Amino acid sequence: MRRAHVRTHAKNHVAAVARSLRVVPVALSVLLVIGFATEAVPSPSRMIITGVPPITDRRSSGEYLLDRPAGCGPIAAYMLLAFYARAHGYSRLVEPGIAGGLAQLYRDMWTTQIPFSPLAATLPLLFSEGLEAYIEDRHPGELDLGIADGTPDAVFERSARLIRDGIPHVLLFDWLDQYGILPIPNHYAVVVGYRADGGRKELIVNAGWGPGSEFQIVDMADPGVAPASILWIQRLPDPGDPHPIRVELPTSSLAWIEDERGAAQLEPTLTSYAPDCHPMTWRPSDKTTPLLPDGVDSGLRMCAWYDASEDP
Repeated sequence: MRRAHVRTHAKNHVAAVARSLRVVPVALSVLLVIGFATEAVPSPSRMIITGVPPITDRRSSGEYLLDRPAGCGPIAAYMLLAFYARAHGYSRLVEPGIAGGLAQLYRDMWTTQIPFSPLAATLPLLFSEGLEAYIEDRHPGELDLGIADGTPDAVFERSARLIRDGIPHVLLFDWLDQYGILPIPNHYAVVVGYRADGGRKELIVNAGWGPGSEFQIVDMADPGVAPASILWIQRLPDPGDPHPIRVELPTSSLAWIEDERGAAQLEPTLTSYAPDCHPMTWRPSDKTTPLLPDGVDSGLRMCAWYDASEDP
């Protein structure tokens, strides 16, 4: 395994992704390599990738799947891997189920409970090493992870490029500026989109709290989110002969609006990590592109907006 840090190994990123997906159908490989980033049109001002399942570590009854909180680190990792299982055929990444997967990630990441708190903490280095160990246990072979840190502005720009390339990824940041003069990154979430119109620098994340938390807004113009960093999968080993996912993954209840051409456009409702923010609904997207061929898991789409609308 080689971990590629963005400051020294960001070149040829798209080519690396293309090589890693050689077992994916040709149409999907072309989509991920070309995507929106190389089309002869302006880059979208907003984007959302659907298909990252709303995983949580609790049962519907409120009880924990494990005998303790799993923590946001293992939850974010499992959500990201579930996307790769759905989109790219890596079904072994989600076996033997959510509880079993979270338990192994918890061990591999050396996640620890915070005393006198219902929370669990995962150190950044142990997060990446644990993710590597978990993947290699199921798909041995060459594995590359990309890691980028820096100012919130720099992290936003790198994150937006990854989304335009069709790559959800993990964001680690200081949730609600909880530690004041001693900034400590304390929450992992999966980035599924961004918003850049009107001078905004907002990332859209799946926060890992189950259904209803798929589209949370994190304002990267807020200095309180620092320090922030992102981690993404650059290359995975060949998955072999993919088989259907046998694990039941939760699905999102999203609003799809049919446009005048008969295409389904996403009308998302979002909330903010800020406690005083009310939910907001964007207008329907301008373009959606399926990540898989027609009739195969229609919940996986890249949704784009191209104008600076009057949405809140």
